[in-house]
Amino acid sequence: MSGKIRNPFDEAKLKEERQEREAQKASFDEAFKESLIRLLGTRDGKIVFNKLFSDCALFSSSFDTNALAMANKEGKKTFGLVVLSYVMTYCPEQYTEIRKISDEYRK
Repeated sequence: MSGKIRNPFDEAKLKEERQEREAQKASFDEAFKESLIRLLGTRDGKIVFNKLFSDCALFSSSFDTNALAMANKEGKKTFGLVVLSYVMTYCPEQYTEIRKISDEYRK
């Protein structure tokens, strides 16, 4: 164990720790947003996201007579929806570009 003992009743210290955590989270969120925008600004990034979305089968049914297979498909779809929500939150204009790449490879 560490030698530090935290006083749970020290409001000033708790507030300072909370503000520090919130600042770190905000910093990470901003870095994530900038990284996503930079990644989707490249053709390679759009190709990667197109592959992720197609592998997650976002726009198809997850139904399967095998419950475990259906749960697996739902898990993939949930992951895809989380990624899609990041794209639509931070750079929605890039989603149409991702779909155009999808159309290019279907021809």
